[in-house]
Amino acid sequence: MKEFDSEKVYEQAKQRVEDRIGFFWHLFTYIVVNAVLVGVWYFSSGSGSYFWPVWPIFGWGIGIFFHFASIFLTDGLFKRYRKRKIDEFIEEEKRRYNA
Repeated sequence: MKEFDSEKVYEQAKQRVEDRIGFFWHLFTYIVVNAVLVGVWYFSSGSGSYFWPVWPIFGWGIGIFFHFASIFLTDGLFKRYRKRKIDEFIEEEKRRYNA
């Protein structure tokens, strides 16, 4: 049976919190920068012209989505995959050394 390692658990929890804070800073920056771009478009070209800020909003938005998904949606999925692959590679190395 594994022993509870409070320091390891603390470090993992701290990393998860840091990851979430990092996402929220990324989101905040996305909103501010794109608001400035929309303002530049509006005050330089007027509302009747081609809405070019759609491209950075869309492109960066894809990045925001994947950042969000990596932090909040795939926590269990990727952790299970990562653990399974690590276990497989460890077993493979054990077999290679024992052969």
